[in-house]
Amino acid sequence: MEKKIIAVACALVMLAVTLAACGNKYLVITDEHGYTHLAVTDAEGNTVLDENGDIQVYVTDESGDPVTLENGAYDVAAVTFPDAVANGNTLETPDYTLTMPDGWTAQDNGRFLRDDADGNAYVLVTAFGERPEGETVGQYLENAGTVDALNDFAEQLKSEYPDTVLSQQSCVFTSQQLDARMIELRVPAEDGSVYYYAINIYFIYENQLYKVDYICRHGSYDETFDAFGALNSGLVMK
Repeated sequence: MEKKIIAVACALVMLAVTLAACGNKYLVITDEHGYTHLAVTDAEGNTVLDENGDIQVYVTDESGDPVTLENGAYDVAAVTFPDAVANGNTLETPDYTLTMPDGWTAQDNGRFLRDDADGNAYVLVTAFGERPEGETVGQYLENAGTVDALNDFAEQLKSEYPDTVLSQQSCVFTSQQLDARMIELRVPAEDGSVYYYAINIYFIYENQLYKVDYICRHGSYDETFDAFGALNSGLVMK
C-alpha cells in the first residue's frame, strides 16, 4: 500500500521553506548530500513515497523548474526517506506516525514540545533495537533491571522530595492493542506543585523495543492533560 508522508520540515535533510514555480508552491527538501529538490505532494499537501519508500521529487531544469514530459506529466525521481518528517503537530518516521493534540509542535530532532512550556514539556519516541523472538516487554524490563533502577532512583529523590511517587502498570497501547508497561514518576515540591513528572511507556512491536517518554520539568506539568490518552490515540505503528 502506498504510504503518504506529511511533511514541512524533516530532521537534517528538510528545509522549512517553499518557493514558487510555474504558479505553484513546492516543498523544498535537501538530501544527505546537500542537494535541494522539489518534493511531489498530493492534493492535501502530503509528500508522496514511491514503491521503495523513498520520497518522490520533481526532476528540474537549469532554472529550477519541474521538467514536463511529452505527455504533459511531470518527470519525477526519488530521494531516500529521512529519519523523521515533521509538520505542525505530526511526526512521521519509517516506523510510526505520531500526532499530538493542538498546542504541541513536532521538532526536526523527533521531539514534540508543548508550545507554552519553554521546552520543559516534551514527548519523545525512542527505538532501542531488536529483541529476541517471543520476549515480552515485562521480561525485558525484568532482565534489564529497569524497574529496580527506577526504584533506587525514586528512593534517592525522596531524600530531597519526600512525597515522590513511582508506580507502574501493565496496559494495552496504540490501535494495535500492544502489550505495554507504563511507569509513572511524580515529584512534588514543598508547596504541593509538581516539580517533575514523567511517563515512560515501554512496548515491543515486530520484535523492536520502543519507549515513549512524556516529560514535564520545572513545574511545567499540566494536570488537565491526558498524556496517556493522547499518546495512545495519536501513535500509529506501521
